[in-house]
Amino acid sequence: MAVSVLGFRGHLLGGRAEDLLSHPDALVVTAALRALNLSSKPHAPRLLGVLLGDSRPEVRWAAIETGLVFGVRDAWTVCERESTATGSPLRRRLWALLAAAGDVRFLERLISFSEEAATREDALWALGFTGRVPAAESCLRWMCEEPRVARLAGEAFSAITGLRMAGAHVLPEPEPEDALPPLEDEDLDADLGLRPEDALALPAQDEVARWWERARDGFSPDNRYLLGKPFTGASLLDALAQGPMRRRHLYALELMVRTRGSYAVQVRAFTSRQREQLALASAVRERLPAWGFMS
Repeated sequence: MAVSVLGFRGHLLGGRAEDLLSHPDALVVTAALRALNLSSKPHAPRLLGVLLGDSRPEVRWAAIETGLVFGVRDAWTVCERESTATGSPLRRRLWALLAAAGDVRFLERLISFSEEAATREDALWALGFTGRVPAAESCLRWMCEEPRVARLAGEAFSAITGLRMAGAHVLPEPEPEDALPPLEDEDLDADLGLRPEDALALPAQDEVARWWERARDGFSPDNRYLLGKPFTGASLLDALAQGPMRRRHLYALELMVRTRGSYAVQVRAFTSRQREQLALASAVRERLPAWGFMS
């Protein structure tokens, strides 16, 4: 806990953070890696290659983040390789990261993944970060599915097009079922816990489709969009300032990777601190560096 706090506040210096990368506690290692992302250290830590192959998923994810910030090609290779691993606990995050990088081939794969029930939810989450017209249209067709899928599809569509899921564009929430099923019919292994997706709006597919029919000509298939605006440094910072909380961490990571750690917005910091960081990052409004490995 102390290491996490020190790193978060920028008080864990690069040399000390690097010394902690061999610590046996995964929480300490991930905190040290994230502290290095915020440091002025010019080179990637020497243990990064080992940590990219670590057996602990959270350590691997933190190592991928750090590797991308420092421009280490192997980090991207690991990201691509693990994204195809069956049952990877990092799949949703990796797909979103690959989607944000803008590879058209991966967009096509995500759309195909959305056709499979086992991968549909993760694919829909990632499609929203592609910012592409085909992704929006793929999401539109899934808005008539069962509520959890429809909610994710609506969220991703909104992230691309900027359409606010409210008013005529959403359906009333279904009434909760009061009656309990007979004990012999009840699935005792079912997951009854609420997930963040359950709080998303339920899109009205017909109304959203009508809106899209009118709006589509304003979107170029060659561009990437973020909340309805062409993707630029300005739109990325606007999304960080005003976008949905549950998507901001990926936007913040993209900013940090593109600028090689020169600018960072800590989305869990106090609001005043985030405003300061956004102001410091205002230089990218006019020109956002290309994604290092995809340009």
